[in-house]
Amino acid sequence: MGHDPWVYVVGAAVGVGFLTVGILIPFYKGLAPWRWRRATRRLPWDEPRERGGDRVGAIDGVHVHVALEVNTVHFEVTHEDAPTSKTTYRSLVTVGQQLAPPEVEVSREGLFARTGEGDDHDVEIGDPAFDRALKLLGSEVDVLATLHRDVRPAMLEALRRSGTELRGGGLQLALAGVPPGRRLPRRVMELVALAKTMRGARREPAESLLDSARHDPCEGVRRRCGRALLTQLPTTAQADALAAELVEGDDDELRVVALERLGVDAERDRLAAVVRDEGTAPAHRAEALRALASAPSDGFVTLIGEALATPAPPLRRAALDIVARLRLTAAVPAVAANAGHGDTAEARRAAQIIGELGGPDHEAALVGLLSVDDDEVALHLTDALGRWGTPQAIEHLQPLTSGAFRKAHTKMLARDAIDAIRTRYAHGERGGLALTEAGPEGALSMSDEAG
Repeated sequence: MGHDPWVYVVGAAVGVGFLTVGILIPFYKGLAPWRWRRATRRLPWDEPRERGGDRVGAIDGVHVHVALEVNTVHFEVTHEDAPTSKTTYRSLVTVGQQLAPPEVEVSREGLFARTGEGDDHDVEIGDPAFDRALKLLGSEVDVLATLHRDVRPAMLEALRRSGTELRGGGLQLALAGVPPGRRLPRRVMELVALAKTMRGARREPAESLLDSARHDPCEGVRRRCGRALLTQLPTTAQADALAAELVEGDDDELRVVALERLGVDAERDRLAAVVRDEGTAPAHRAEALRALASAPSDGFVTLIGEALATPAPPLRRAALDIVARLRLTAAVPAVAANAGHGDTAEARRAAQIIGELGGPDHEAALVGLLSVDDDEVALHLTDALGRWGTPQAIEHLQPLTSGAFRKAHTKMLARDAIDAIRTRYAHGERGGLALTEAGPEGALSMSDEAG
């Protein structure tokens, strides 16, 4: 029984196909240098020149450097027909010089995005689309000044594609092999156009930040640029001009920064008004309070008391932090009066402040914090009451000495505090001055054993 002749035809065709592919692929790869030279000649060079095998010159007035990287890996031969080496090619292009400070790097955001050596800080400029798509490295001022509103759309479009990044002051492109057809010239010309845009938009950082703070269409960018100008370049004329505009504006965040920039002493009343303004966001009220804390005046403790009584948690926390940092003993009564109004974090801070700066007069407020079931609060309580607590505190400390779910360390601290109180007052009963009620003439009575 004979076979269908088409079986032989198809088999022969498949064999020839495999043989052709096996021959043509290595041959095609071997033509990479020739194809690279052909692709680079298609670029509209102004005055091209060869340098060490690379092609260097200017295109439309922009510096361009094109190179073909050749990597050859040699293998240990395991059998007679195995290849002894493998050669790969990579097209490298650098477009433009001094388009940005050399520390500024912009690349695609992703799992394998490259980062600067020793710096993993990813700057955000306030433009959601840009911040999501690209990784930005460098100082905030340089990054914001580089990514002007005229530059961002073209840069976002160019850098979203693989292999493109801003590094070392120039735009860099790295592509595996030599792209077929006109792909390489087309990508180079896109970067040339972007480089011309960046070169035209570049100006002094303070001037660029001022322009963006006034006119950028993205609110987040305007705020970032305004804050960076006022806080990081505060001595510039541009910062003076922007601060004068913002104090009369309706942006609470930048208004507080501008008031602080103009000087706490000069703008104390305006900053205090911001702290008291319930229509202002609590975070901005807290920032105004922190600014006033840098140079507290006579009425500052009163303002702290008002802040502690407010229902705004960020403002209360800022006030507690300021009292603890400045050790404002005059504000301890206000802390004690409002000790139970916040969450666990605020209770911890209040217990720490009362314990360190308070005394027996604030024992009731400290004991009231025992209702907060938190080990750190208990630590501050037991430490303070052990140092200056009265016998009335013992009955409140007793519950901390037992309990199946209470930590052994907390129980031990409560017992130590109780022992310290008893020892202190027992010493007073045996020693000369007993803590008893005052006599008819108001004098302290002496114990019988006083010598």
